[in-house]
Amino acid sequence: MLSYTFLRSTGKEDIVVPMIDYEKNGLNWTRKLRSTFADWNTSLQTIITWSPYGTEAELLEQFSSIKEQGTRVIIYNLWEDDQGDLELDFDADVNDIQLRGGNRDEKNIEMAKRFPNSKHFLTYRHSLRVSSQ
Repeated sequence: MLSYTFLRSTGKEDIVVPMIDYEKNGLNWTRKLRSTFADWNTSLQTIITWSPYGTEAELLEQFSSIKEQGTRVIIYNLWEDDQGDLELDFDADVNDIQLRGGNRDEKNIEMAKRFPNSKHFLTYRHSLRVSSQ
């Protein structure tokens, strides 16, 4: 839940990421509180207000593909550049989401293909996969 629109619309300057946890009990997901119910509920309401999911039930539907554990990342409402390309590149590497634009160095990308052991060093400025490892 990182959103420039959220910050602008709420007049916030600091990023506070709303987080909610669930625990899987058999076939059901139950709320897991890490602070107070009020904090948990505030985070849920923020997510519902600013995400593509209008209810907690719709949000929970996203967990259906998660087995015993895991993380699901939802990316939506991306900006397009003047050429109509999305700000994130999903096609250059089927195993990576990459940033387009200034930090992208095509020469380094080609070198990373030739020297896979140096891929982290060569692509860290535009690769979400490399950045998270």
